[in-house]
Amino acid sequence: MGEYMYKIKEAAKILGVETIEIHRKLINLKSELKGHTISKNGIITIDEFGLNLIERSFINLEEDNFVNKDPELEIACEEQNEVDYDDYHSNEEIDIDVEILETKAAIYDLKKQIMDLDKNINYKTDELNRKSNDLNAVTRKLKLVEKEYYNRIVRG
Repeated sequence: MGEYMYKIKEAAKILGVETIEIHRKLINLKSELKGHTISKNGIITIDEFGLNLIERSFINLEEDNFVNKDPELEIACEEQNEVDYDDYHSNEEIDIDVEILETKAAIYDLKKQIMDLDKNINYKTDELNRKSNDLNAVTRKLKLVEKEYYNRIVRG
């Protein structure tokens, strides 16, 4: 581990992201960050290597331009950063709070996936409607051509 350990707020400030994004990365990169984070008295710190790994994951992420944020999840993350963990009676209480935060992050991610799928459905529906309109226009033209052809042959 590196000598200096960054708290969540420090890491977020350095990387120019919200603390909730750091929490998400800690969850999503859990196995990669093993040995590069410490959770002591409910306070999570990240070493230099871990911070660089999180930074690279932001750089490699192309699609995370998601603007709609879950206020409940953001509040929970901010509360975790401001909590005095000395008020807890046991590590079990801290673990429960971390589990709740991870669950809220998972719910947020699922909401994002649903919104992305909904956008995709709307796009496909619009595309289908455009193609249907094009097909109707071609069908009308075909009927006109058939009518003209019939009139030429029958009326001679």
